[in-house]
Amino acid sequence: MPTPTITQELRDRVLKDLIESFKDLKGFSHARASTITNMYDTDGSNVAYYEAKLVDISGAPCGYAVLSATEDDLPVVEFSESAQPYSERFAAKIGHSNFRMIWFDPAYVTAEDAQGKLLAEIGDRPTLMPKNMYEKKSRGEGGNRYDVSVRTVPLRVLPSQVRRVTNWSHAELKRAFIRRRPSPRLVQSAWSAVKSPNSPCVTSEYGPDMTSTARTYFLQIAKNTPPNNNDHASGCGPTAWMNLFGWHDKNWCNTILQGSTTYNDATIDNLTMELHDRLGTYEPWWTFGADGGFTWPGDMGKGIDFAKSRFGHDCGYWYRYDWWNTDEPWVFRVARDAARSGRPFIVGYYSDRHYAIGYKIRECTKHGWQEHSWIRIYPAWDTNDSDDKWIPMGTIFGIWAVYDFYPLPSGSVGQHIASYDWSSGWTSAEFYVAGGNTYLFLLKKEGGIVHIHRMNGDGTVGARIATHDWSDNWTVVRPFTVGTSPFLFLLKTSDGTVHIHKLNSDGTVGSQVATYDWSSGWTSAEFYVAGGNTYLFLLKKEGGIVHIHRMNGDGTVGARVATHDWSDNWTVVRPFTVGTSPFLFLLKTSDGTVHIHKLNSDGTVGSQVATYDWSSGWTSAEFYVAAGNTCLFLLKESNGIVHVHRINTDGSVGTQIDERDWTDGWTSVRVFSVGASRFLFLLKRGDGTVHIHKII
Repeated sequence: MPTPTITQELRDRVLKDLIESFKDLKGFSHARASTITNMYDTDGSNVAYYEAKLVDISGAPCGYAVLSATEDDLPVVEFSESAQPYSERFAAKIGHSNFRMIWFDPAYVTAEDAQGKLLAEIGDRPTLMPKNMYEKKSRGEGGNRYDVSVRTVPLRVLPSQVRRVTNWSHAELKRAFIRRRPSPRLVQSAWSAVKSPNSPCVTSEYGPDMTSTARTYFLQIAKNTPPNNNDHASGCGPTAWMNLFGWHDKNWCNTILQGSTTYNDATIDNLTMELHDRLGTYEPWWTFGADGGFTWPGDMGKGIDFAKSRFGHDCGYWYRYDWWNTDEPWVFRVARDAARSGRPFIVGYYSDRHYAIGYKIRECTKHGWQEHSWIRIYPAWDTNDSDDKWIPMGTIFGIWAVYDFYPLPSGSVGQHIASYDWSSGWTSAEFYVAGGNTYLFLLKKEGGIVHIHRMNGDGTVGARIATHDWSDNWTVVRPFTVGTSPFLFLLKTSDGTVHIHKLNSDGTVGSQVATYDWSSGWTSAEFYVAGGNTYLFLLKKEGGIVHIHRMNGDGTVGARVATHDWSDNWTVVRPFTVGTSPFLFLLKTSDGTVHIHKLNSDGTVGSQVATYDWSSGWTSAEFYVAAGNTCLFLLKESNGIVHVHRINTDGSVGTQIDERDWTDGWTSVRVFSVGASRFLFLLKRGDGTVHIHKII
């Protein structure tokens, strides 16, 4: 049984209260409705909403309002003091006014003829969520510069569940669609306020005046439109982030996009698709064949990591979302804080429906802001349908706010510059300089395959210059220099076989200068310079035996200068320098124990300068110098957690300057230089994935 429509008197009062509540907006002080047009429910016969076209005292257009025709929804579901009404936008699309409008929700409205044939649509087609999806609760909260990821596992769909719906007709969409409304408490409170003698609202406004301030108007990229080669649109999630970057770039931080354009161009489109991939935007199987891009609320926070890795910028950041079971005041407080700070934010509204840019809020000081507040948004649908509008607080489910972007400090992980999809099984990746050029040496323990590439000046992997097919089980590979001569050291942990080769000036492996048959079990081999001489540090994880040798000028292993019997399980060994002072870093992956020692001028291990009890799981540690400071990069293979620290002058670990939450499985991590530029190389042995980043 359809819900009865409200009386004309009550409808007029709703509109009068709206105009009175926002009388300070341009044209609203004496605004009135010039026409009222019905907007039908998805059954095509019952009036569910009214569109009121507004004009000012001179009769000039001043926006529109969409009012509920029943008390099943909020009295006003959206309005704008500047945008064209839906009826006029549809008339421009269709070429005539002989149609009726179907209201699905504020993110999707259609026009159809008398027979129900679809003529035009505004917004994105809705999704049909399976019952077991929308009954689950997904809630997240986080803030400050390093808390960028809620460890909430987003709801996912197994491939075996996929029963893809394609080519849904407009009629099928209308039959299957179920409108999700704000909570009954909010709806009842809003209608009670309208009917009370105490109406209308008295509002306070916060937020930047983005109607006159420089801003971007980036839009989604249609499916199968390069660079979007997917069978779905690029998605509102990536576009929302791109606009947030753009608005900040034009007003508060002009280094993030370095002076972005105002509208989509090739650069913006490519960045949008990179964001699409980073956020995991895709087309769910439960859509109405809408070809829209869907981003889970739990994945939206990855936009911050994109700003770090792609643009080299961090930020002050806060977000809240409460998907499906929205506690709007709890979420809305983030929008309040951002608006009061004069900053825009991303707003998610109507459950799974849409991500847009919000930049102003209105709070009712008469009836209480927790139930009577509004957000002004830029929807970013397409060029004809993206005028700004106001939406009620009761329709939102998430806010992602950035207060300020700022360049990451030197030593942080910078822009992601290259990715490669190589074969699996690469166990060693080492860089060295020969003849003035940087080279990458790759080896597979199983099979003994070796590839050597020359590195390009921009940090990308260049042409392969050599290939070898060696024996199996080379587990430790280290390039080193004695004076200015480069060499390559290879060790088999299983039987203690050692080979040492010259490295030619063209980067290829030269003649063998030495071979040794040592005892088995050596798991670490590191080279360092102390007192002008090169030394070899050897360690066995099982047993803790340490040998240190001075290297001869011809690359052969010289006299042993020290022996130690330490505890077991030292898995990561790295020499490093601070200024001209050499140190030795030792880490146990199993329990997070860290020891740092000075290295004496005779190559021996000196006094301990620091010890730490960190969390377990750290598998990679790399030292490098950036802007004169020594930095330490740490990574956990099991979960992709990254920390970057400055190193103090005494060799102890200093301030943390960067943190990332990457995917798991990174097994080879190396920092390398090409000329004066430094880069970070990451490789997954399991599938051959390679990423290369700049070091800021």
